Order: sequence, then structure tokens, then C-alpha cells
Amino acid sequence: MKPISLKIDQDGSWLSDLADNVNEMSGLHYRVQNNRFVFPASVAEGFAEVIPVERGLSLCTLDLLTHTELALMISSRNPDTVNFRYNLGSINSEEAVGPEYFSTTGSNLRSLLVYKAGVTTWLSARRGSYLNYLFVVMSDEWMRANIGEMIMPDSAHLMRRNMHDHFYLYQDLDMPIYATTRQIGDVRSIAWDCRAVAYKGITLQLISLSWSRIISQFRDTGQINIADKEKMVTFMDRIFADLSKPLPPVEKLAATIFMSKSKFNQLFKKIYQKNVYEYYSEIRMHKAMALLKTGRYSVAEVAHEISYMNHGHFSRAFSKFYGMLPKDCIPKMRNFRIRRNVGTT
Repeated sequence: MKPISLKIDQDGSWLSDLADNVNEMSGLHYRVQNNRFVFPASVAEGFAEVIPVERGLSLCTLDLLTHTELALMISSRNPDTVNFRYNLGSINSEEAVGPEYFSTTGSNLRSLLVYKAGVTTWLSARRGSYLNYLFVVMSDEWMRANIGEMIMPDSAHLMRRNMHDHFYLYQDLDMPIYATTRQIGDVRSIAWDCRAVAYKGITLQLISLSWSRIISQFRDTGQINIADKEKMVTFMDRIFADLSKPLPPVEKLAATIFMSKSKFNQLFKKIYQKNVYEYYSEIRMHKAMALLKTGRYSVAEVAHEISYMNHGHFSRAFSKFYGMLPKDCIPKMRNFRIRRNVGTT
């Protein structure tokens, strides 16, 4: 499978590269319209889009359900850029950046990758994968003028391959960050001449929350025994990989990795910022949203996938978490919107 090379930039020229690659793959002739490329149905259901906010700042989105295998090789076209890449709801795909590799199984749906130009990341999706990404792309000049210099903490969390090539990967975004990204879709409902201000405000809030969270995690994890952390994370990744099975009691979880209940609870809270039941409830809701957005599952089926025996109980928990009913998240009109935006073939 030939990878599609996407050199993310601020002016959106990467969309034309994407269109050329997809057209070569499909034998069709779809084109970019109004800074948006809609995928042909034989490849995927969804779109890629660039929102130019102001000089030096753009928002880029990738939202699609794949109908074939895809491999994306993502880098930056401009050497003087900083990128914040948010994985907001991907499922059944793989990511690789430097030595880091992980699968989006549904229990680790959200992550943040901060990287300078020169870093290449890979996204691999099989048929039926769902990809949902937001890229905040800013020039060094814009960053200094609006945020200031963001000094990367000197820690093992910062991956360095050479002096000009570094990135930071952070999984398990908290709800304030996720909720802020969701505001971007609401900007289309306001007057055109106010949108740039709204996009910029959301971007500044998002970066502030993200950077504060990164810094706090460095402080929090500095006192954690690395071996204990690796043992905990490896074990819990296996538990969270299959949410259709109920969560075992904490006593059993702790005993499995030879810890006391109190040590397990303390270590879990330091690593995940929540107790085990709070975190488990949150990732169940994240997976539920991702499954609903694919349009391939009923509410009852989603409830079963995250170990709810009663879909009424699931609906109440989902509504409390997101403020909306799960049935309202199923994209009934998605196909119509995509057909309406399809380019000339």
C-alpha cells in the first residue's frame, strides 16, 4: 500500500496533494472546493479541511470513515512551524511517531502530539477505521507574538532524535480540552466577519489548556517510580482494550500486578489524574461517542460494546456526560452532506 504524503501547511496546499493521491488511488477526479476535500465513497466517507484563521495560524481537520486501507505520512512543509495535533476520536487505527507506537482501540481515543517541523508521523487505517484529527498549525512568529516561547520541559517525556527534531506525545486528554475542540464546529453558525476572532479565541484557549496540562503531567509523574508506572500502564491498557467486559474490582486489579489496594489507587490517580472508576467511566463514554459517530451501531449495540447490560442506563449516563442523547449523535444525514459537497468528477 503506497502511503499518502501530507505536508501540513497553513495555506492549505496539502489538500491538493491529498486530492492528487486519492484520485490516483481511486481513478477518479475529485477536487478541492472552498478549502475542503471530500473523499470519494470508494476510499472513505468524510473530508479534510483547512480553516485559515489569520496570517501564521490555520486549523486543519481530518474526519473520515475509511472504506479501504489507508496509510498517511504526515509532516510539515514549512520548517518554521509548530503543530498541535489532536486525536479526537479515532478508532481501529495505528499511530507511529519516532519510537512511539500505539493503536486506537477505543479506550485511548484522545491524544495530543506537539511537534516542530521535521518530525514525521504515520497514521495507518484499515477498512472500517474512523479517523478524527485536528491540527493547529502556527508559525514561530505567530506563536511568539500571541503566546510567547513554549519551553519544552527537559524530561524523558520529550523525544529528541536530533537538535532540530523534537516532539511531545501526550495521551488521554481531559474533558476541558476535548470540550474546547468541539467549539470549533459551532463557529460556522456565527456571522462570517466574526469567525476569525472566534477561531483565534478558541485556539488560544485550547493551547493554554493543553500546555498547562502537559506541564502539570511533568510535575505529577516526576515522583512516580518508572517501573511501577510501566507495569500499571501496560496492565491497564490490556484491561481498557476490551470495554465490553465489566471492570474487575480494584482489589482484583491490584492483586494481579502484586500491589496493595492503597498503592494501586494512589499510583493510578497520579498517572491518570482520576480514580479508576472515574477514568473507566470516562473512556467508556469516549468509545461510545466514537462508535455512534461511525453510524454503524445502534444505541443498544454501543451499550453492549462498553459493557452496559441495560441501554436505558447507558443513555442516562451518556446524557449526563455529554449533555445529549446517544441517538442524537448518530449521523443520520452524514451521507447527504457529503454528496452535496462532492467535487466534480
